[in-house]
Amino acid sequence: MHGVGGDVGPELGAIGKKHDSTYLLRSLINPGAEVAVGYGLGTITLKDGTEISGNFMPDDKDGNAMIKFAETTKIIKKSDIAKKSKPVSAMPPMNGLLSKQEARDLVAFLVSCKKDKTDEGHK
Repeated sequence: MHGVGGDVGPELGAIGKKHDSTYLLRSLINPGAEVAVGYGLGTITLKDGTEISGNFMPDDKDGNAMIKFAETTKIIKKSDIAKKSKPVSAMPPMNGLLSKQEARDLVAFLVSCKKDKTDEGHK
């Protein structure tokens, strides 16, 4: 089942196949510990001082940076980059929003999510 709306986080349909409960709990409590590729917010500073902020996408095969903002993806030549910030998560820490029981329940649910998009239509 897929929801409607924007793509603001990684696909969770098969998260239980990819990660264990320790990883998932850590991701809820400290989302910035490991930010999923394509969902980290950051800034690239060019050698001319220009700063470009947005979602860091995976670098292309030549090592050029790709950054997405709004509906635009920009490729920035590796040779033009002075520095690249560490990506941060847009998700707030859940420890202040969920009780310990709610966090355990959510992790148990996520561990049970084992069906990804490629599994649809196959029974």
